[in-house]
Amino acid sequence: YPPPVYLIVLCGLAAGCLLVLLSKLAAQPQESIILVGDQLGGAMFAAFGSQIIGVIAPGSDVLKDGLTDLGEISRLSGVLNEKRPSRVLVASTQDQLLSQPALVQYQQSGAVVESTATMYERTYLRVSSESLRPTDVLSASPLAASPAMMSLQATYSNLIGLFFVIILAPLMLVLAIVSRMAAGPGTMLDRVECAGFEGIPFYRLRFRLRSVKTNEITWVGKIISSLHLTGLPQLINLVRGEMAMFGPSPARLAFATRLEQEIPFYSHRMAMRPGLLGWAQTHLMDVRDLREEGVQLEYDLYYVKHCTPSLDLEILLRMLFRAPHHPSRSRRA
Repeated sequence: YPPPVYLIVLCGLAAGCLLVLLSKLAAQPQESIILVGDQLGGAMFAAFGSQIIGVIAPGSDVLKDGLTDLGEISRLSGVLNEKRPSRVLVASTQDQLLSQPALVQYQQSGAVVESTATMYERTYLRVSSESLRPTDVLSASPLAASPAMMSLQATYSNLIGLFFVIILAPLMLVLAIVSRMAAGPGTMLDRVECAGFEGIPFYRLRFRLRSVKTNEITWVGKIISSLHLTGLPQLINLVRGEMAMFGPSPARLAFATRLEQEIPFYSHRMAMRPGLLGWAQTHLMDVRDLREEGVQLEYDLYYVKHCTPSLDLEILLRMLFRAPHHPSRSRRA
């Protein structure tokens, strides 16, 4: 028997999409890139590799990554005329060079001239913490959260929270009672002190998982944990306005105080209310050391900068379907 018509149509559509994708990939010329200054040179090399021709005015660290030394800034005009790169990336420490006549003229000829930090953000979907300056976190800077977007987010966060609290209230009540009975004497829910909006402390609510006597996870706690329902009471924090549906993940107050001292600009992630779901969570499953805390901060600052309903929707879809991603690099289609 011949195959069903719908199967033939589906196969035809799949083949057509594949051909279009392959033709686009074949038509895309490979970029040639020159870096001006060594800031973020290693990160760019990791992302683009052989597409980078070399570095003008490099430091010793960036040369260890296998990049070619193209000389000092004085050779900029000659190198551009000789190599004719399609893109020139200028380190944030060399921002004044963006207005240099040689680069302006080269940009007018059709090449792309931009800061390395801009390319880093577009490539990795996170802000470059190395390129941040004190003025970047002022209220009037592009990195500051939009008050209008924060108000809009607060509105739909509270409505979503209220809806789910009403729907799930019976389940939360039963789980709270059962988990408390298994854990032993104490409060109905665990209360974890966290740093909230602008560092104001609040108590994040969770089901009790551990026994008071043994400090081991109870049988009820194992079930709740396996079903990923431990943080369900945070819906109450959402309705109270202490948390948002989307935003940087809440950090324990003691940890947040310590990280503010260890990581520059860490406190700026508190420019928004902490969220049940976050941009960093879609890229980093676990944060185990100070370096990964720094990477998480870059994702959080990206969210603060680009907070929109469309980004919130993307976070929700990524969390629901767990789209494949690399822990340190991700490109937007």
